[in-house]
Amino acid sequence: ERVVREIQLACSIGIGFSSSNLPLNTFQDFNPPSGTTCLSPPTTRTIALSAGALTIGGAALTSNNVTITNSDIFTRFFSGTTSEGIRIKLTITSGSGQYQVTRTYYTTAMLRGSYQ
Repeated sequence: ERVVREIQLACSIGIGFSSSNLPLNTFQDFNPPSGTTCLSPPTTRTIALSAGALTIGGAALTSNNVTITNSDIFTRFFSGTTSEGIRIKLTITSGSGQYQVTRTYYTTAMLRGSYQ
């Protein structure tokens, strides 16, 4: 949910995009002041896979007993002249031995700032 919200807040995808690294040029908050555009100095936040943990700006979003096992997390599935979209795929593993569980979750998010 946090990853989707961060993507929705973004104006554009920054330099260095890859399947495991998503730099986002974002507004400061979800309610930017009237007249604020993506041309105003945005904040850059990077969502990335680091040593099996999903991070935003270097801070881990996942706990120590959870591992992200896929490297193809982000896919740019739509890039038009006025909007962009990202497909998110997370394969999460937790536990060990007979109690180990692995699940794959999918979602998509549109960069809302990209069509203002």
